[in-house]
Amino acid sequence: MCTHLACAVLWRKDRGPEGELYCPCHEGIFDAGTGEVTAGPLPRALPKVVLTEQTDGSIWAVGTTRSGESIEHGLWLDPKDR
Repeated sequence: MCTHLACAVLWRKDRGPEGELYCPCHEGIFDAGTGEVTAGPLPRALPKVVLTEQTDGSIWAVGTTRSGESIEHGLWLDPKDR
């Protein structure tokens, strides 16, 4: 979700070497590699999605961070794993 007004953010493959993350509501653009703002009225970067690779090779999203928050702080853990 966009950090401006929570519109859906779309990935556009045809924009730049890594593509771009685009908010069509107000023409906002985020860097696809970092989530940093590159254009538009966006007040802050996108949150990071914390990923983990399982032993079977699957990749799971296990948490998110708030803008500017470290991954360790934003990582959600099952209470039994704490």
